[in-house]
Amino acid sequence: MSTNPRVLNRWVIVVGALMMQLALGAIYAWSAFTKLLIESAGGYDFTASQAAWVFSASLAVFVIVMVYAGRWQARIGPRPVALLGGASPWVRDTSSAACSTLPTCSDCRECRACS
Repeated sequence: MSTNPRVLNRWVIVVGALMMQLALGAIYAWSAFTKLLIESAGGYDFTASQAAWVFSASLAVFVIVMVYAGRWQARIGPRPVALLGGASPWVRDTSSAACSTLPTCSDCRECRACS
């Protein structure tokens, strides 16, 4: 009994699509991060408005990148765009995990915005 290689390729596409959706779904998991940003025990002590601005900025960047990625995909094909789209969250998450501390506004003595 021979296995059709086209059927196996379909499963690779399904797994790849699932991985892409998990990466793209990170922006919609924002509510998991909001509590940590707003609570003073989280170390950031953002206001709800400040946390909303962070989400709005990330959503705007997401939309702008999708427009350019769609145009780029039309020129060079879906594989390189999907590879870059999958690698980007990994680079982002790995580099942020390497940070032990992040500067906050209270660390800046020259900033008058917090005063």
